[in-house]
Amino acid sequence: MPPAEPLVVDDSAASPDLAALRRALDVRDWDAATGVLAGPRTDGRTMLIRWAAKDADLDFLRKIHESDPADSTAGAMLGERLILDAWAIRSTRRARHVSQAQFDAFHAGLVEAEQVLAATAAHDPADPAVWTSRLKTARGLEMGEAETRRRYAALAAIDPHHTSGQWQLMQRLCPKWSGSLDAMHAFARECMLAAPEGGHAGFLVADAYLEEVGDLPDAAAQSRFLGHRSVRAALREAAARSVLHPSFTRTPGWVQVAGTFGMILSYAGELDLAHRSFQLVGPWVSAYPWGATADPVGYFRRIRAESATGRQRATAAVRRALGRPPR
Repeated sequence: MPPAEPLVVDDSAASPDLAALRRALDVRDWDAATGVLAGPRTDGRTMLIRWAAKDADLDFLRKIHESDPADSTAGAMLGERLILDAWAIRSTRRARHVSQAQFDAFHAGLVEAEQVLAATAAHDPADPAVWTSRLKTARGLEMGEAETRRRYAALAAIDPHHTSGQWQLMQRLCPKWSGSLDAMHAFARECMLAAPEGGHAGFLVADAYLEEVGDLPDAAAQSRFLGHRSVRAALREAAARSVLHPSFTRTPGWVQVAGTFGMILSYAGELDLAHRSFQLVGPWVSAYPWGATADPVGYFRRIRAESATGRQRATAAVRRALGRPPR
């Protein structure tokens, strides 16, 4: 048996810009870091800031921000790092499984992040990375839907198709954050239809269904739900408008988009589309959604193989039914 294909669990593997940004931050070269992030303030830039913040030295980010509070890139990266640290304390578990001490530390971290981000937005109100992070602090600090939507409106005025920020609002609209399934799905679909085809917005539709199916009680209920014609049709439409569109953009975050579609389309029995998504994603296993599983690489490999095998079996069955021998 040939050795298993090596898989890469590292978002920077598919993003040379992230690799360069991390190298610059590792040696504390802020000029080189900002050089990587120069140019249009796209959703890709926001993704790079979020990924890089995770591993950047916190003291270095504080120093850069304090030396120039008007540097929105520094403020955005420091704010994001503080948010990530706060959420690591809280964990991603439901509230009933989080201790009061965890909540206290979580809120303290988010308050500091909000102070940094609010000050940064006062200096430069047109940085979408800052507003994307402020959507997270609004959710974590339970500022309410009205305030979250106000912040999203500020983001949308800068970039109406900023998928990272849209995902943050979608999270606020989902049931676990006191929203509703109808609101979550409606917003995801609205964003997808408004965005140019070939972009990443279809990911919102796919992820909304992952959110819903994750709350169902067992595998049988999940299978029944994803087998609904309306659900499968919605997923096919989202894939056609994004990951499987000829103009699909391989900007930062594209591996996450393709991997999410590979997962949910496999669950829904859309094996041909899932296989095509996995072919696109290649050997890269993005932190999301695979990191939520106990064995990200093993689970990725199994779901990908099942989609390929099931697709081959289905194709062979169709050919037999038509009287054509399989190739």
